[in-house]
Amino acid sequence: MKKICSIIAGLIALQAGAQNVGIGTNTPTELLHIKNGSLLIEKPLNALAEIKLISGAGNGFIIQNTSNGGSNITRLIPFTGGVSGQGISINRKGYMAIGSFNPSFPLEIETSTEDVALQVINDKIDANNRVNGINAGQSNEKGAAIVAIAFNPETAMPTSRSDGAYGVLALAGLNRYGVGAFSLDKPAVLAVSTQGTAVEAESPNGLALSTKGDVRLTQIGEGIGKILVSNATGNATWQNPPKITVDQAGIAGLPSLEFRNGGAYRGGFGWDQSTGRFFFFDGESGTNTFFINNGRMGIQRNPTTNDFEVNGNASKASAGSWLGNSDARLKKDMQPLTGALDKLKQLEGITFQWADTKTGMKRPEGAQMGFTAQNIQQVFPNQVSTDAQGYLQTAYGTYDALLVEAMKELNTANIELRKEIENLKSLIKEIMK
Repeated sequence: MKKICSIIAGLIALQAGAQNVGIGTNTPTELLHIKNGSLLIEKPLNALAEIKLISGAGNGFIIQNTSNGGSNITRLIPFTGGVSGQGISINRKGYMAIGSFNPSFPLEIETSTEDVALQVINDKIDANNRVNGINAGQSNEKGAAIVAIAFNPETAMPTSRSDGAYGVLALAGLNRYGVGAFSLDKPAVLAVSTQGTAVEAESPNGLALSTKGDVRLTQIGEGIGKILVSNATGNATWQNPPKITVDQAGIAGLPSLEFRNGGAYRGGFGWDQSTGRFFFFDGESGTNTFFINNGRMGIQRNPTTNDFEVNGNASKASAGSWLGNSDARLKKDMQPLTGALDKLKQLEGITFQWADTKTGMKRPEGAQMGFTAQNIQQVFPNQVSTDAQGYLQTAYGTYDALLVEAMKELNTANIELRKEIENLKSLIKEIMK
């Protein structure tokens, strides 16, 4: 017992004036001076082991450790005016958290009171070498070296693509920007790729540029003053206005050019590969209102036979027939039209109602007046033709000249009859004398 006491007395030396305590040294220079040894503070499970470093003003730090067998957290807690903060925490994996208790990642920084959670400044000036603020890297084929998230607590986060590796991956909630870039005189964003695409935009709404000034393309070589047009494979070429090429090979019946108002679809113009025709689709009525097919034009109808076909009624600004050239200088082999009356007498005018369920044409309703093409074909075979669907067609207005000549024949016959009547009247007067 005496030996133990002498050992302890040799290890601990008190200086009367300074009250320094030395363990392993006879000349302690601090209040507690441990030489060639360690300080062990041991507490039961779920109990705190603490070392407090507090100044006379009540400010300082607390070094704290707690363990429940499953986790082991060591914390450096700031202490100001009797109020402690979150401080720095290190768990058994070596993960460090600043501003939170138990880190889930190698380094976490969390704050709800400060404007900036992490600030890194590198003031080194070196004109010959690159000076960085933060270097971040990762080697996996998927993931990102830096993930930047702009939260919106009221909405879910967007789903990111997982088919590649990123230097920076920005995720933004509703009404949040993924990346903001601002510059006084240099480009706000510089994208350079030695083998691939410098900028790739993937969005259901396409790529939109919002600017208060002009949109300028610089260092584009032959592209100056031209329009950049992409083909079906995504390759773009510079083309001189007004030539614009829209290449959608293999797509049938889809508009190549769309017209929208405030985002709402209003119509589109395109080429249908399956039918070999151009079309204009009216978004208001939900119908194809205009077609061009093999040099023919159709209104609400795919033109298959005539240069211009209309499915429905047509009108113009004033009453009367449509104008057409009839200048004698544009005609040849002109001969008088004879036998007009005899030909008209062979035509059979009818009343009828349309019963067309085969051609797809809009037909007027109610009683109609006209002829049958078969009847006209018997009298004027050259004035009747067959359309692409195999039905006979003719133009009623073609017979105007026939009507005029028939009326002239009737007039001539009427004059002859009047002469005969006058002669008969004269003869009767002579007889009655």
